[in-house]
Amino acid sequence: MQEKIKVLKRDGSLEDFDPEKIYRVTKSAGLTEEQARSLTDKLNAWVASAGKSTISSLDIRLQVVTLLKGISEYSAGLYEWYEKGKERKNI
Repeated sequence: MQEKIKVLKRDGSLEDFDPEKIYRVTKSAGLTEEQARSLTDKLNAWVASAGKSTISSLDIRLQVVTLLKGISEYSAGLYEWYEKGKERKNI
């Protein structure tokens, strides 16, 4: 059984990588179910190919933006706006 990949969050905590979070947030940013599932699958493959047991939330966010821009600039903008709002809350 493969060990779960951990995400190093901004606050220094660790949590299990959950692809469903990516699916939900990209759907909320305006992607169709099919687009969100495809992006999630690509991100999941990217995380697995990194060969690391821990990956930063920043690296994940940057990869999500890159993938989103290939599908919809508008959705990429919404996602970035949402992430910046979360940053302001944590200050």
